Amino acid sequence: SRFARTFAFDCLPNGEAIANARPISHCFVYPNNDTWSDQPYVPGVVAIGDAAGHNDPIIGQGLSIAHRDVRVVTDILKGSNDWSPNALQPYADERKERMRRLRLAGRFAAQRDCEFGEQARTRRKMLHGKMMQDPVVTGLTLATVVGPENIPAEVFSEEALAAALR
Repeated sequence: SRFARTFAFDCLPNGEAIANARPISHCFVYPNNDTWSDQPYVPGVVAIGDAAGHNDPIIGQGLSIAHRDVRVVTDILKGSNDWSPNALQPYADERKERMRRLRLAGRFAAQRDCEFGEQARTRRKMLHGKMMQDPVVTGLTLATVVGPENIPAEVFSEEALAAALR
């Protein structure tokens, strides 16, 4: 009920209807977390997209991840008659590194965009000033646009992330 009442804005068409609605269940949320499998295949089955693990939705990469998975697996399957689990190891290796990089980019985006308070405002201002100046800030920001494989590997470390956020 308290959540519904927050929709009572003059600028929101029919906001009062939402604000006065009777909730029929609790409010559902999606957790901002990551899941993954280091081996997204078994004999006869290969998992792609969210079935192989998903990224924090804050960076909006779900469809891009799935499309990349399809392309990598398709290239492997079309390139050989060997469809054994061993043949799929390059997919697992590429995906593991891609998802590791996206997890760091997601953590960066969450801290940059979704924290509140004076310290968070100060951090956002500082990061804005570092954009296109600091290769880590720029790389973590652009990884979701140009693909994490197109950003230098040194951007994707815990140490680089911590330094960028200071």
